[in-house]
Amino acid sequence: RPDLVVCDVDMPGLDGIDLCRTVRADARWQNLPLLFLTGHSDADTVSELFAAGADDYVSKPVLGPELLARVRNRLERVALQRELDDVDRLTGLLRRDAARTELDGLLKLGRRLGQPVAIAAVAVDELARINREAGHVAGDAALAAAGRALRATFAADGVAARWGGGELVVGMLGLGSH
Repeated sequence: RPDLVVCDVDMPGLDGIDLCRTVRADARWQNLPLLFLTGHSDADTVSELFAAGADDYVSKPVLGPELLARVRNRLERVALQRELDDVDRLTGLLRRDAARTELDGLLKLGRRLGQPVAIAAVAVDELARINREAGHVAGDAALAAAGRALRATFAADGVAARWGGGELVVGMLGLGSH
């Protein structure tokens, strides 16, 4: 998953504006930040860049500090958006899609190192009853507490995720069945 694309209007064998349109048309990449670093500074080209979906434009020759600030800004926004996309706000645990990627990586690492990997699914006991009898605020509090406990115990050395509802998943490298 790239964090940022920096391109020019004219590249060997490639039109940067067409690349930008192609990226914006693909659901997998449409939110990927695109920064143009180009010598084309006429109003028509700049307008076409933004119409194609460019996020930013820097005219050549560029000052190092300006380019660095623009790249840093985009990378910080990507990191924030990924955090919002990948982490469940209530529990602070990874969401299912992000967890699948992490668990897959954990399994591959375990195979490569010859280490066992333990994966466990757990549930917040009686969550439906808590929601029904004490209200969703109480149920949310139970889920948040479970998330804090799992983060404190597993997140630094493994994977801790909210799979859905009251279902949580944890994964750890190097744990056997005994």
